[in-house]
Amino acid sequence: MNKTPLDARTGSVMIFAVLLMTAGVFVLAAVLQLAATQGLSGEAEWDAVQRRVTLGNSRAMAREYMHSRIFRGTVPAGTNATSVAFTNGLGGFNITPAGGAQESYWTALSTTNTDVVLNINPFNLMERGGFYRELFAARLLQGADDIEWSFAVRTRSPIAAGYSFVQQRPAQNDLASLAAPPYIDMNDGAAQFYGFEGMPRMLLSSVTNTMTRVSGDTNGYQGYLDVQEGATVPGLFTNVAFTPRGGGQVQAELDLFGDDPNVANPVLRYDVPSSGSYVTNGVTNTGPVTALLLKGSSSEMRKPLHIVAAAANTNLSLLVLSNSNVRRVYFYRARESNAGVFFDVVSANAGSWRLGLTMSQCDVQFEIGSLEITGGLRTDGNINFQAGSANFVPETDPGGLDFIADRMMWLEDYRAQQ
Repeated sequence: MNKTPLDARTGSVMIFAVLLMTAGVFVLAAVLQLAATQGLSGEAEWDAVQRRVTLGNSRAMAREYMHSRIFRGTVPAGTNATSVAFTNGLGGFNITPAGGAQESYWTALSTTNTDVVLNINPFNLMERGGFYRELFAARLLQGADDIEWSFAVRTRSPIAAGYSFVQQRPAQNDLASLAAPPYIDMNDGAAQFYGFEGMPRMLLSSVTNTMTRVSGDTNGYQGYLDVQEGATVPGLFTNVAFTPRGGGQVQAELDLFGDDPNVANPVLRYDVPSSGSYVTNGVTNTGPVTALLLKGSSSEMRKPLHIVAAAANTNLSLLVLSNSNVRRVYFYRARESNAGVFFDVVSANAGSWRLGLTMSQCDVQFEIGSLEITGGLRTDGNINFQAGSANFVPETDPGGLDFIADRMMWLEDYRAQQ
């Protein structure tokens, strides 16, 4: 029997319906598959986010722990690793002591050879001058697997590193009008490190953010200023004489060219006394040492000399530079508090001088005319020049200065190489 046109149309509709139903099944399956895939992908993304958060927490915890220890000079005590973790499991770390013993990172010798020219910027991430005092192996919690991490404690004197001026807080001099780069200005939050533009440097938050004295007081300094101990045991400098200065005062005179004492120590040190004795016509006279005269040396082969006028010495107020000097000398002057009285640095027929200075809680006034000083000044006090501006040039061959100049300390960390 022949089909009518209506029967043909009905069959076509049924076939189309079956095809539509089949396509719908595939579409529905695809939608369900997509939903399932998105669910798994979203869960994986959340897991990844949680791991990153946990790792960030772990790193922050470990850095704070290291910062709480390194400036005291011990990280950590004993031979056992230190482990810390949040109770909620969102972070933790394990740090292994380097060498398994306490150590002073300020005073210990560096493993870096400082007798080579180090005319580079240790505070720059592209250059590796300065010293890794210690490298600590750590494991940071991040979830399923721990991540191996490294923490490096570094120290360096900014003066020995080539910065001719370092201004610590609270001093507020306009260094741009006083000195040519390179210099460090801790009051300038935008730049702070001048003279090495165009290359990345570490964040200032990585640099010591305290001025911690032995008693433990802090006052918000950026950069360490108070430690004047050298990085090795010094011998005693003995080429000293005392002369009357008038008014019952005494001047200490250091002959930097005279023969050094026959000692094995690689550097020498002289602590300026509060009072001194001199002999006139066979009579011994004693008085406060208010001035220090340095007679320069033409011999670069003399041992580096560290001259310290500690805070307990309240008498010394004048430093006199005489002749020319190529010997590596670093002068450290500290006061208990800044009374707003200038410490004077003057020239007595001096030629060029090699000299580093640190003035802690001490304003400083220069009366040196056109005298050129190779080295620099680091201070938290005000700077005044009686005439002209600073004529300091960077030290490019520090040698033993790194063993005696006060240093900055900072912490670097990075993922350990697998």
